Amino acid sequence: MSDSSHPEKDRDIYSYSKGKGKAKDIYSSTKKPSSAAEKNPQKSRKASSSRYKTQEETVPIDCYNYVEAPGNQDSRSERNRQSRRNDRDDWDNHKRGHRRHRHLFRRILGVLLVLLIILGVVLTMLYSQMNRSGNTDQSKYVAQPKNAPTYSVMSDPFVTNIMLLGLDKLNAGAQRSDSIMLLSIDHRHHTIKLTSFLRDLYLAVPENGMDKLNAAYAYGGAALTMQTIENNFRIKVDQYIAVDMDGLADIITDLGGIDVTMDQDLVDQLNHDQGTSYPAGNLHLTGADAVYYARIRKVGTDFGRTTRQREVIQKLLKKVLTPSGMTKLPDILKKLRTNIPAIELTGITFLSSPAVFYPTKTFYVPIDGSWQDATVDVGMVLVPDLTQNCLAVRNFIYETTSTS
Repeated sequence: MSDSSHPEKDRDIYSYSKGKGKAKDIYSSTKKPSSAAEKNPQKSRKASSSRYKTQEETVPIDCYNYVEAPGNQDSRSERNRQSRRNDRDDWDNHKRGHRRHRHLFRRILGVLLVLLIILGVVLTMLYSQMNRSGNTDQSKYVAQPKNAPTYSVMSDPFVTNIMLLGLDKLNAGAQRSDSIMLLSIDHRHHTIKLTSFLRDLYLAVPENGMDKLNAAYAYGGAALTMQTIENNFRIKVDQYIAVDMDGLADIITDLGGIDVTMDQDLVDQLNHDQGTSYPAGNLHLTGADAVYYARIRKVGTDFGRTTRQREVIQKLLKKVLTPSGMTKLPDILKKLRTNIPAIELTGITFLSSPAVFYPTKTFYVPIDGSWQDATVDVGMVLVPDLTQNCLAVRNFIYETTSTS
């Protein structure tokens, strides 16, 4: 039995119509809409949706105790597994790519190493054809000249000194060094240095007293020449490469000659002595004419002569390092003498390969204002101030003024 005093309790609170006291069937599809709804059904739906909400819509979702539907859970797990699977595949592909690159790098490195070994073997075989006869023992010539400074002999592991000797044949079969230069490959300062020592320098030659520098080769070969330089100028010299003038002429011809510039005095002397008819100016010389250009003695001074010799050597070095020059290397090496073992010379070649790009500097001894002309029992000589020249040449080659 219902409570008649509260008839609204038995009614649907959401469908109760105020003022009329009776419920409306809001769920019936047969109920005609009100006139307001007919006029503006869109507005009516908005008002209805904003005014009346179901309990499901008004109750907030507990995000902490939310449980996804079983079907969704399986779908998410599968997506996670697939994502992890894709990540592993990506990582495996990355590792495989990295391994491929690493293996490719190793193959390239291996090929380069094999090529270097082959090149080293070929160069060693070529260098073994050089003449290594003659005296190369410097130990018995070590001395301290009384007029030379008592500095220690200077050396540097980053500087390679090689004495270059141009040999002149004499009538009796003996030889003197007509050209004496020191090639210094300076990896510390990235420079190639050529130092000329004038042949008429009056120095203490071990076991032979005071004499011209160029006489040292006649007395004791390359070993005595190198040690004479080392004793007097306090710089380490224990390697050499020598060539006689006939061999030098052949080398210049093999390399295609050299281009030089000659003034009228030099051309006149060359034409007179060689029976040629060159005009003054820019000339292309080969063979004996190129060698004579480097050795002209009757024009200018010995200082100018050494300048021409350094010029010829510089141009020959550049030609040897060209592809066509390298093809001539077997014939060139057979005309040279040295005391450098073939395997060591190969090592010097590899280690000095960056020197192809180094600039070249030149120098000569004695320096200006540090010598006097004199006539002694061996003829006209240059008497140098050894202390001044020693400091100058050490500073040029090693770029230091140290006297230790």
